[in-house]
This record gives sequence, C-alpha cells and structure tokens, in this order.
Amino acid sequence: PAPTPAPTPAPTPAPTPAPVRTPTPTPAPTPAPTPAPKPAPASGGSCTPLDFDPWVSGSLMECCAGTEKVVGQWKGTNWYYLCKASTPASTSSTPAPASPTPPPAATSGGRVTTKLLQWNVYYGNKDTGKMARAIVTKLVPDIIGLCELTASMTEMAQALTTASGSRFQVQPGHTGWKGYGTDIFYNSDKWEAFEGGVQTAGCSSRGGNRAANWAVLKDKATGEKLITGGIHLSYCEGGCDSLHECELQALYAKLEEMKKKHPSAPVVWMGDMNRNMQNTVMQNLLNGRIGSMTTFKADDMGKTTKNTHMAGGGAIDHIIGELGAFKIREGGSTGQGLTGQHLEGSDHFPIYSILDFGRR
Repeated sequence: PAPTPAPTPAPTPAPTPAPVRTPTPTPAPTPAPTPAPKPAPASGGSCTPLDFDPWVSGSLMECCAGTEKVVGQWKGTNWYYLCKASTPASTSSTPAPASPTPPPAATSGGRVTTKLLQWNVYYGNKDTGKMARAIVTKLVPDIIGLCELTASMTEMAQALTTASGSRFQVQPGHTGWKGYGTDIFYNSDKWEAFEGGVQTAGCSSRGGNRAANWAVLKDKATGEKLITGGIHLSYCEGGCDSLHECELQALYAKLEEMKKKHPSAPVVWMGDMNRNMQNTVMQNLLNGRIGSMTTFKADDMGKTTKNTHMAGGGAIDHIIGELGAFKIREGGSTGQGLTGQHLEGSDHFPIYSILDFGRR
C-alpha cells in the first residue's frame, strides 16, 4: 500500500489541495439500537410523525408540530425515543437542538449498540465545521476518534454537536497536546465519561511525538461500560516493526490498566496504523502479542477493504476490538472520498463500525 506522508509538528506550507468532489453519500445504515414498534415513516417527509422513532434512520429527524421526543421503554425492556403528543407544559412544538437527558442508568446491564467512526483529518486542517459535517454524512456516530486533529478540541466538539444534533464532549483527561494520537469525542446524551487521558508514547517516533489516548465510558441506559481510545503510529518508509511495537505497547499499557479497574468493560480502539491488517505487527497484535508484551486477543471491527488514503493502496486506518466481546453489525469505509482527491481538507477517508456488546 502507498505510505502515508509523515505529519510534521512544525508548521510547513501545505500543498494546494485538489478540488474536492464530494461523492453522493452512501445511504445511512438503518439498524437502530432498539427496533421501533413501527416501521420508519415514508421517505420524503420533513418531520417524524406521532409514535415513530425520530432516530430510526441513524440521523435525527425532528418530531412534527404538536409532538416531541420522549424516551421510554416503549417495547420490551430497552429505552429509546418516540415522537409523542406534546404535554400542556410544553412551550413550543419544536424540540430543542439537544436531545433530552436519557433515563437513569439501569443496574442490571443489557445489550448496547454503539456506532464508531475514525478519521485522520490531516494536521493542517482547521475547518471544524466542514470536518463535522463530513463525519455525520454516513451516520451519526456516538464515539468518534480523530487523528492529527490540531484545531481546538472544544471547537471540534461544538461543531459535532451542531452538525449532529447530539451533545458531543471531549474525552476526559485531555489536558493539551501530547503527540499524534486518536482524540476521542463522545455523545454525552448516550454516554457518561468515567475517566481517561492522553500520554506521550515515549518512543523514538518519527514525524513528531506519538500519543496514547484512552477513555472509559458508561452507557446511560444500561450501565454497561466500554474502554476506548487509540494512537497514530509513525510513518516509516521500508518499515519499523520495533518502533511500532513500542508505540502500541504505550497504548496497551493504558488499556490494560483500565481493564484491571473496569474488568467487565470490553475494549475497542482506533487509529491510523500506517499498516494494513496483513502486516506482521498487526497480525501479532490480533493474536495477543506486541513485541515481548502479551495482551488480549483482538479482531478487526471495521473489515475495511477500500483504501483509506487518497494516494490509494489498502486500508491503513483501523478499528480494533477485543476478540469475542462484540457482534459486528456492519463496518468499513463510509464511502466518502475519491482516490487522488482530498476529502474536506484531509488526505484520508473515514471508516466506521456498528457494534453490539454487553449482557443479553
């Protein structure tokens, strides 16, 4: 596969990007975390009618006048939204941009569906609005991992909130630049953050320091926890197995630490690996080995086959999950981006995965 150009921490003149052609978005995946008691409303409507799920398409379609989003156990034991008749206390038939606070977390656990998206946005890209709108084109993810983000984390979270209609927040423990990692943003309507952080990898990285990101999140509806995070490995023309193992060990040291503190929480992480999944380092990682380090076995959650860099080749961006802990609903490339052209200022293309986990 074509190598990814190494990011340079110091400002350098960026080449004039090729004209961006945004391909027709792939239709958003239709699986919803919980089946609604009725099918989706007919296409072409501008609002969601009474007793339909406003999130059934994967993106929010506001409830029609006289109705509002209400969360409840409408069918079975799972919580989800339906459009219900507005109460007399309602001051407006138009709901607020942010979703209502979900119910208190259940203590018995349950099955959780999560939508993850990873994208290397390119270190010279500062347009948070364009990036956010591109992120929600395919689906509205609830956990987002961005590599090479040098724009304001706060501005990025606000842009994601505006573009998605959900309240996004920056991962806990992000106190400033530590190197090129995978910065995590999460939908706080769905997730509660427990802890997290960012730490410089401490290896002889190329093209600038690398960083390990980690975060522990709890699903508000079920109480199920999830450990996530990621890293952006160095680019090495000709390969650098020992360096990549050092960088991955820095990430896994934190993931293992979180697993000891939260033993019931499965792990899923993401990032730009500058390697395809057939590479020896990645194959060893899937089998629970990183150099001399032994860790949990893993699986490729994205199963991405399309190139994730504009230069072509195979997939070098990946979503990795703990083996046996997840059911993969779907994943891969979002379908955005054309080989040879930048995508909204980035030289990479996003990938995604929709996963189920937790107790049945």
